Amino acid sequence: MIRTRFPFDRSYTEYCPFIDDEQTISLHYVFIPILGSSFDNYRAFSFKCSDYFKCNIEGECPIYLNHLTLRK
Repeated sequence: MIRTRFPFDRSYTEYCPFIDDEQTISLHYVFIPILGSSFDNYRAFSFKCSDYFKCNIEGECPIYLNHLTLRK
């Protein structure tokens, strides 16, 4: 039996040191098959942040990096 694994979005609210305040970002996860893994492995593919253009840290968002991979 093949299980279908759909992309999904999840929001996180955490302290962001670049704006010195709580920030909510939305991450878009996609399934990444890993041979021999007993987990469904997902990796963040993109994110949305309302303050993205204020902080100038392309590719280094600490909230995004904290939640880069997800196992279900």
